[in-house]
Amino acid sequence: MIAAPASPPAGDTDGELDEFIELYNNTDAAADISGFKVDTSPGFTIVIPANTVLPARGHYLIANGGGYSLSAYAAPDQTYSGFDLPTDAGLALLDTSDRVVDAVGFTTSPAPYKEGAGLQAVTASVEYSLFRKECDFVGGVGCAAAGNPRDANDNASDFLFADTQATLVSGLAQRLGAPGPQNRASPVRRDTSGVGAALLDGSVSASSPPNRVRDFTSDAPNNSTFGTLTIRRRVMNATGGSVTRLRFRIIEMTAFPVPPGTADLRARTSIDEVSVGPISDAATCTAAGFATTPCSVTVKGLTLETPPAQPNGGGINSTLSAGTVTLATPLANGASLPVNFLLGVQQTGTFRFYIIVEALP
Repeated sequence: MIAAPASPPAGDTDGELDEFIELYNNTDAAADISGFKVDTSPGFTIVIPANTVLPARGHYLIANGGGYSLSAYAAPDQTYSGFDLPTDAGLALLDTSDRVVDAVGFTTSPAPYKEGAGLQAVTASVEYSLFRKECDFVGGVGCAAAGNPRDANDNASDFLFADTQATLVSGLAQRLGAPGPQNRASPVRRDTSGVGAALLDGSVSASSPPNRVRDFTSDAPNNSTFGTLTIRRRVMNATGGSVTRLRFRIIEMTAFPVPPGTADLRARTSIDEVSVGPISDAATCTAAGFATTPCSVTVKGLTLETPPAQPNGGGINSTLSAGTVTLATPLANGASLPVNFLLGVQQTGTFRFYIIVEALP
């Protein structure tokens, strides 16, 4: 599956070469894509080299070697040079028998380089990406088929546009967010297979402290004009092995632009919180080494991952990482980690905030 057909134009003088293409294995088994091709409507073909295997739910990142600017976030698995993809270029993924496996393109792209009517081309020079939906929000239900990239064979309904400035682009919905390219080494979704997130204190409701705390102190320079909202969870590793990398991807959030009565939230880097409590949840207290309740625990901060720079705060497709989980300090099987999500409030109202958990063994 082609996961992201466009890229943020910021890495060279005019941004033309700052582009990436992302492939996604939409199955629960490893997939050998050796010899597959990404054919482009301008007539360029990119061939996947031999011995290329995508892990289950894994990604493969192809980028322009002359201008791609997000290597510090995700280095490309493969680069190309000598050409750039126009903003309205269509892409077709071909298997080794030249059968079209998937396609994504724009309204002006010819068949077979799109599915459905295609997407609107992006003409603005902004830090953007087009990426597959991982949440189709339904009022009263939440995310329908949440967490895995959508592929209903219609590019216009499958993809979202977002950029770090929430730019108004003709023909595309205005949305604050960030490019979040992923490669073969990136953490994969694990909240459905071994990494869960529970309330920090299961003895009280999700909207009650310490699970959710509203601070009305204004912090306008940090995208928190009307204060902040802190959401605390306890992440549990039940994968059967250690977790060496842990992060959270925002797949749905009320952020600029929003109508009156809806909250405009901005994801922020949070800090460690010492002695959060009292907590009456025996599972949380036991995991923290306490034999009785109530207890107080340390809740770890999360870092809004860059690049790209996100001066307006994080939005959809932004990621927040748990920096204490590393190869040197893994989260052991059976262990848990209390974390806090810090959201700046730029407009008050009802809100949505949905994440998926991405992890590596």
